[in-house]
Order: sequence, then structure tokens, then C-alpha cells
Amino acid sequence: MQRFFYYLIFIFCLIAYSFQGFSQSKIQGIVQTNSEALPFANVLLLNQNDSTLLKGTVSNEVGKFALENVKRGSYLLSIRMIGYEAFFRQIELKVENLDLGILQMSPLSKELKAVMVTAQKPLYEQQIDRLVINIESSLTLAGGTALEVLERSPGVIVNQQSNTLGLNGKNGVILMINGKINRLPMEAVIQLLKGMNAANIEKIELISNPPAKYDAEGNAGMINLVLKKGIEEGMNGSFSLTGGYSRGEKAGADLNLNYRKGKLNIFGAYSFNRNHTAQEVNGSRKLDYQEQTIETHTNNVRDPRINLHNASLGFDYAISPKTVIGGLISGYSSKWQIDALADIQLRKSREADTLISMSNSEINHWQHLSGNLNLNHQIDSTQSINFDVDYLYYHDNNPTDYQADYHNEQGSMIRTDFFRSRKVTPIRMTVGKIDYTKNFGKTRLEIGAKASLYRFTNDISVENLQNNFWRIDPSLSGKYQLEEDILAAYSSIQVQINATTKLNGGLRYEHTRTQMDLVEVGNILDRNYGNLFPSLFLSKDINKNNSLQFAFSRRITRPTFRDLAPFMIFADPYSFLSGNPALLPTLTYSFKTEYRHKDLIFALQYSHDTNVIAPFQSHINPATNRMLGYAVNLKSQDTYSLVLALPVSIAKWWSMQNNGTFNQQYLMVDYLEKPVEIVQFNFQLNSIQNFRLSESFSLEMSGIYNSGGFWGANILKPFGTLNLGLQKKLNKDKGTLSFTITDVFWTNNWHFRTYIPEQNLDVKTDLIFSEPRLCRLTYSRNFGNNKVKKARNRNTGAEEDRRRMN
Repeated sequence: MQRFFYYLIFIFCLIAYSFQGFSQSKIQGIVQTNSEALPFANVLLLNQNDSTLLKGTVSNEVGKFALENVKRGSYLLSIRMIGYEAFFRQIELKVENLDLGILQMSPLSKELKAVMVTAQKPLYEQQIDRLVINIESSLTLAGGTALEVLERSPGVIVNQQSNTLGLNGKNGVILMINGKINRLPMEAVIQLLKGMNAANIEKIELISNPPAKYDAEGNAGMINLVLKKGIEEGMNGSFSLTGGYSRGEKAGADLNLNYRKGKLNIFGAYSFNRNHTAQEVNGSRKLDYQEQTIETHTNNVRDPRINLHNASLGFDYAISPKTVIGGLISGYSSKWQIDALADIQLRKSREADTLISMSNSEINHWQHLSGNLNLNHQIDSTQSINFDVDYLYYHDNNPTDYQADYHNEQGSMIRTDFFRSRKVTPIRMTVGKIDYTKNFGKTRLEIGAKASLYRFTNDISVENLQNNFWRIDPSLSGKYQLEEDILAAYSSIQVQINATTKLNGGLRYEHTRTQMDLVEVGNILDRNYGNLFPSLFLSKDINKNNSLQFAFSRRITRPTFRDLAPFMIFADPYSFLSGNPALLPTLTYSFKTEYRHKDLIFALQYSHDTNVIAPFQSHINPATNRMLGYAVNLKSQDTYSLVLALPVSIAKWWSMQNNGTFNQQYLMVDYLEKPVEIVQFNFQLNSIQNFRLSESFSLEMSGIYNSGGFWGANILKPFGTLNLGLQKKLNKDKGTLSFTITDVFWTNNWHFRTYIPEQNLDVKTDLIFSEPRLCRLTYSRNFGNNKVKKARNRNTGAEEDRRRMN
């Protein structure tokens, strides 16, 4: 723990050094037209004598602007917006905080001819607390699904077998969509991401140290998917069509509509995605028991088909220039159907013993409906308040039928077993949230509170066919109920210390009550605890091209429902998955130091985790040769990370973005017979090459290499992928046609090994989930009015509440 104090001393020394220069002032106001907020107007502070530009900014979604760190004196204020007459005002700055109030702009009497200005955002943008990836700036990122986008993002690892997301070498990432934590079971989240068109994603935010405003959940940080939304006045929208093929057909379509007129904004979206693929899981297990070697070899071929429908409808209405009320209804239906064949061979002392041929047919149908009401009120030019109420309902129906044929070593039939499993899972969530913001000169204060109430039921039954009657297996069946309430309050402060230094600090308190019952038995888990979660961010601009950033936070990762509930999930007659009600939450201290030179990013990170949750660790019963996988707590984990981002422009037509994440980890594993320290080094390299062939043609090549590493006691071997993309702009840049090929060399597959000498156990697993040379053709087009205003960009109160119910 001494490492923590060295980092803290270093950071606070820099803060003390930076607290200088509070002699400058601030100019603020609200831009309106016809008593309505005018967002994204250019606000310029000019020299009164020669009109040279001194400072500039853009008004936000409610028309508010602020010019920080202005010396006292006389100036000329200019506000400009396409379609409006220029606004000018002479101002005299004599006080620390000059509030100009409401500034009205007048529309031009004659509409100007439309002028199209196109500019491409950089692929990566570093902000004080997150790395932003602009999806539209990448051909190969924008051409697939949301899951593929995450797999190709710097430092992100997606494990489709264990349904986990990793960031910078650590599991426990929280996924957000439009700032809202997705509290679906991660199995359903992975399916949702597989069915989500990347064309609907505007950007991805990788947040390694989230501020106090966000939930403290997630020891590895957060990944936020920001979806596109219609932004102009009048009727406008976009649509796209996608078709593809590799080991099965792919199809996708989506439509986004936005209507804004005066005080009312109505928006809606619908998307459909079909993904027919092929998967293969190969495994071998060797166990030494009673002077005998027992081997189990499994080959499982699966044929999944996924059909996903996603829809939303919402509105914003400006009750007054300072108050906006909004509502949103959204839902989806994700239906996964799979037929699988598995061959399982048992060998004793290298001699064939038993062969099992097993077939199964599975349906996993997730349905979701949610509603949100919200109100935002701008009290005055310095303070605002926001209210959110959400109700979310999920339902999963997951029936599976099995047939297992047993043969002896000569191939003669021994018997045939029929069994089936049924799982019904309704989830209900109610979330209320309030946020208040107040500006004091160069200081911004935020306080808020949140209540999240979860009610979860999981009804599982496993039945065997005996004498033509289905009989329940009580050892694999049960009805579990979870109630979890999380009450939170936070306060954060943002200070512009001087013209080059910013400080963000916050403190969040969360109180958690978790109770889980097995209906047939009674209470099996009852926890009641509270935690404080501090956070600190410091940004220092050394000069125009160089800057430093520092971050510290404490976070928590609570066990998911699937991790806790001790029900059995049948994989094959010798492999089962289960929960562990003894699991404790993981607590994490995280530190980050970052240096930027122009677009070059160099970051050092350190984190210390206690009670690390390691998913699906193998435990063997040598007498029955049955392997049980469930999550366990590891004693601790220390992770040192180096993150590099290196953009290079070789020529006007050739540019590249290179990223590297390097991790050194120390894990203390204490659930085995004797404690073991695991030391590992792993890294991931990403590179995206962009070639501009002409004004309308572009080519992109992207690649990833991951060196592998430990997942608890499991060892992941290296893997990688190479992707190609070609894009043609059409219809004066209103439409695009793109063609992509992913995983050209079919190398993006996972290979695990688990070797536990204490249990005389050696397990090897191959996950062949990637598809070779997946080809997609996508056409997308914008339509409607593309001229003036942007609809309000808001998040709902439950944006952070859709993840933990695994």
C-alpha cells in the first residue's frame, strides 16, 4: 500500500504548485433567437481597437457560453451563426464575473444559399477524463457491428465465451449507452452489441477513471457508446442498408428520424440486424486420479442465428426559454436460436472408454421496454437543475432441449438420454436521479443524488425424461430472487486555477443493500454496506503543444447476479457452470499520469485491486470427472500500464493512428490449496492506416495484435486480426457506399489453457467465434433539412443502471 502514498504525494505537490494566478475574470451569457435557445453559435471576444481575435467559444445546447480567464479591460463581443445577422456589443470588464444575460440574435431576412462545409474529426480525442474515438473517422470501424467496434478499440478486450469486457488488461468494465449503464446480463449485452449497427454510433468514450458524477461501479473503468441523433431543424434523418456473408448471411437496416419545430423536438429510430454465423468450441481435459489418467475431448459445432429489432421514440419540449421537459420510450427484441452438435470422448490411460454424441437446440429470447421522463431547468446563467425518472423492464425466455447418445469403446450404443432446461428471467429496475450545477466565477460545483432499485427473478428447471415422464432434477433447478437497492450522493468541483491549469475533484457515497433468496430454502445472501469513492483530476497545459494530466479514483465492482446465484448451468454431461454466493465486491484504487505532445499521448497507470473477481475458474471432482466453473475472489491484483497513442501523417493522402497498451500484472491467487503469485506481461497493439485515393474514394487498413495473458488461473494465448475497408462518397456527400473485409487471415480466435498442478488438472479450450474474411457492403444516406439547430443532447437517469444482473 506504500505505492499509493508516493503517487498521492506527487500529485498533491503538483496541485500546490499549480494554485497560482487567480487574477483574471469571466464573461458569460445566453444566446437566444425569438426567446428560444440558440446552440452552437460562435462567440468571439475581439480587440476593441483592431478587431483581432482574443478568445472564442461556442454556445452549448441551452445557448449558454462562457469566456474564461479574461483580463479586465474594454472589448468587442461578436456572435455569429449561419442564417442570422451578426451580433456586436462593446463591453467593459471591471468585475470578476460579468453576466451579460440574454443576448438576442435576429434571423436573416433572406435565406442564404446553402454552403456545405465538411471537416473530419480526428479519430482519437483526449479529454481530461476520457479517450474519445470518433467512429465516423474510421472506415473499418464504421462498417460492422457495435461489438466489432469495441473489439478493435485501443486496450479493449471482448471475451464472447465468458461474456466479459476488458480494458487495459483488466476485467470489470462497465458498458454505457448514451451515458447510461447497461444493467442487462452481460450475455444479453453481448448479443445486443452483435445486433447493433456501428453506423448508428457517433463515438466511443474510454473512461479509465470516471468522475464522481458517475456510478462507482466498475474497477476497470467505463466504456460509453454515444449513438447518433438527428440534429437539424425541420424534418431530417438518415438510413442505412447492410448485407454481408462469411460463414453465414448478414443483413441490417436502420432508420433515424428527427423533427424539430419551435419549442418541440420529436425523434425516433428503428433498426434490424440479422447475423447467421458458425461457432466452434474445442476442448481437452486431462486429469490424473488414482494412478489413472482420465482424458475428456470435446468438439462442439454451433449454428447460431440472431435477429434483433431495436426501436425508440422520444420528445423534448421547451416549456420556457429556461425549462425543457422530455420523455423517451425504447425497447428491443433479441432472439438467439442455435442448433449444436457435440462429440465428447472419454479416455482412461489413453484407451477409449466412452463416446457421447450430444445435440441440442436452444432459444434465448431477450425483450426489453423502458420509459424515461426528465426535466432540465436553467435557474439563471450560473445554475441549473436536472430531474430524471426511469422504469426498465427486461424478460428472458431461454428453453434448451438436449439428446445425448452414449457409445462404448467398440462403438455400440449404451443408452440415450433426453433432458431439457427452462430459464425464465424477469428484471425490473426503477431509477430516480437529481443533479444540480452552480458556477462561481472560475469554479463549477455539481451535487446530486440517485436511487436505483432492482428486482430480479431467475426461475431455472432441468428435467430428465424417465419412463416417458419428465422429472425435475432438484440439484440443477431452483427459483432465485434478488433485491438490491443502491442509494448514492455525490459532490464535485471543477476549478480553472489559471489560464493553463484545471482541477476536478469529487466525492461519492454509495450504500448498497443486497438480499437474495432461494424460494425453496429461504435467504441465502444478505449484505448491507456503504463506501466512499473519491476522485481527482488535474490538467496542466505546459505550452501550446505540451500538457500533463493526473487522475486518481477509488471504485467498486459488485458481483453480478449470475456470479452469486448457486444454480447450475448445464454445458455437457461433464461440464457445469454455477454461481458463488460467497463472492465479495472488488475495491480498486487507480492512478494515472498522462503527457501529451500535440497529438502524441503517453500515459502511465497503476491500479490496486482487492478481492478480484475472476470468472469461470475450473474446479474438478476427480471421482466423477465433472468440472464445475464458477467465479472466485483472488486476494489482490496490481497492474502497471503504459499507454501510447501515436498519430502519423506520412503524406497528404496517407495518415495512420498507432496505439499500444502494455501491462505488467501481479496477481495473488489464494483459492487453491496453496497461495500462488502470478506475474505476467501482456500488451495490445492497434494500427489504422488511412489512404485518400481521391476526393470521394478512401481506403483503410486496420490491425490488432494481443499478446494474451492470464484470466484468473486461465492463460489466454496471443491473437490478432487484419481488416480492410473501401468507401465511396455519393450524392454530394449525403450518401456513402462502403465495402469492408474483416479478419482477413482468420486469426481473431481465442485459445485458453488452464494448468493447476494442485488438482492434477490440465485443460485446453479453443473458441472459434470469429468468421474468416467477413465481407459487408453498406449504403447510408442523410436526408431532409441540414441547416440550423441541434436538438437537445441529454442522458436519462438510468444511463448507468443496465449492467450488473448477469
